Amino acid sequence: MGHGLFDYELYLPDNWLDSSHQKLLEKNQAPEDLEIKTTELLLEMIHKAIASGNLKAKYIGLDEAVG
Repeated sequence: MGHGLFDYELYLPDNWLDSSHQKLLEKNQAPEDLEIKTTELLLEMIHKAIASGNLKAKYIGLDEAVG
């Protein structure tokens, strides 16, 4: 039994896409087409890992940060 990181993506809280954060997003070169995803982002990463054949796991554990 073990654990490991199988993928990573940029995650930002919802309020980062409002106009008050625009200069910060530009300064940090955030992608212009950035979308807020929570559960959808996780599912995309899991599906991508399964499709690659590299994820050999029966179970995937998550914490409360997933949403």
